Amino acid sequence: MNYKKVDLFDDLPIGIEIMNVEHYSVHRHEGILEIAFVLKGSLDMNVSFDHIILKEGDFAFVNHHDFHSMDGKDDENIVLFIYVDLKYFSRHFKNIEYITFISEDGTNDRKNTKEAFVLRNLMIGIMNELNFQHKDYKFRISQLVFRLMTTLVNEFNEIVFYNQKIKQNSVKIDRYYLIMRYILENSKGKDILEEISNNEYFCKSYLYHLFKDVVTFSFQDIVCLIRNNKSEELLLSTNMSISEISAECGYSDPKYYYKHFRKWYHCTPAEFRQKYQEEIRKENKLADVKTDAVIAIANSFLNPSIEDNKPDLRMAKGIGRGFQGCGDHVECGFVRLDHASLLAGANGEENACDWERFKKQLDLINEKGLKPCIGIDYKTRPGEEWKKIFNHCISDYGKKQVSDWEFWIYDDEPAMIEEIRSFADDMKMALPVIEIKIIVKL
Repeated sequence: MNYKKVDLFDDLPIGIEIMNVEHYSVHRHEGILEIAFVLKGSLDMNVSFDHIILKEGDFAFVNHHDFHSMDGKDDENIVLFIYVDLKYFSRHFKNIEYITFISEDGTNDRKNTKEAFVLRNLMIGIMNELNFQHKDYKFRISQLVFRLMTTLVNEFNEIVFYNQKIKQNSVKIDRYYLIMRYILENSKGKDILEEISNNEYFCKSYLYHLFKDVVTFSFQDIVCLIRNNKSEELLLSTNMSISEISAECGYSDPKYYYKHFRKWYHCTPAEFRQKYQEEIRKENKLADVKTDAVIAIANSFLNPSIEDNKPDLRMAKGIGRGFQGCGDHVECGFVRLDHASLLAGANGEENACDWERFKKQLDLINEKGLKPCIGIDYKTRPGEEWKKIFNHCISDYGKKQVSDWEFWIYDDEPAMIEEIRSFADDMKMALPVIEIKIIVKL
């Protein structure tokens, strides 16, 4: 099977291609979310069982488990492809590997909503930053990518797409993804409903109602959809018979496989195999387009009236793990704690560190399922004090937990860069896998 490797930019969880697409044969990207955004012309896409026609300004998502192919409907099309590394975001967003992103389903089109305009603004912003690469562009891109993913998780997540009210029910969302994880890992089981009922302690009637409430599909629909999705690779990359594939994917009888495959794909497994095996043998007809040549076209889709730089992360409870009450200090499952968070009360010494007060904030963040992003403003206190604070974190919370936090070191004095790097190296010695970002105005 054709797995296409995506080249990501150094130190960034994102890649970009701008292409003229005449034909793009069947392929899949491992662990990558792909967004196809048509800047000019139009594009025909086959994504798993969906057929999507994109016109100028339209975009579509290709989830990491989906095989897909594309054909240009005219010679002059230009398509911006954005690739996001989902593994990178698994530490920021709960259940990211089980989320299906969707922009339309034939009856519910979100492409002209405020959220869609926000998404376009963010994609074009990322493209512009990568093209011009002004000072600190990587930092700005990381911010834009986080906002992009927050918008996707909050607004284009399949379960939110069908049911906006579900955002407020974190218990149902967590249970849904718990069960989805089990189905994906055990889809070959002959009676998955019984297994989940026994192993996860949910009664069968509850499971039926949960799936109807969350995604409108039945439990059995979802199980069969996952089995069919897994059968695609076997159909296209092996010589196994249809009966063998049916059994391998968990169907008790090939007739059920035929029935449920036709329901989703509108063809039999054999017809699917014949069509796409011929498709795989076709040569790709793609041409790279220089970014400079499309900047003006892309920027014509910007909507300056849309406030895209502060997504409502408070709505992400249970999905993106937002935290109500932290306002602008919440970003993608992290809560930023800065110099002010460490200060003692009004009666304390100026710039004195109140560790117990700071620890209460850390405890509250942990209780909410979030992670702290600690801003180290190097000019506010000596490096030795910051080392003490860092060591406090390790002694009170342990190396394993602190390794999942982020530390951002700030200063506006270029002469301090070597000292700051030395401080960061000391932190890395204590915790080799820790995430540290250094931001110094040069």
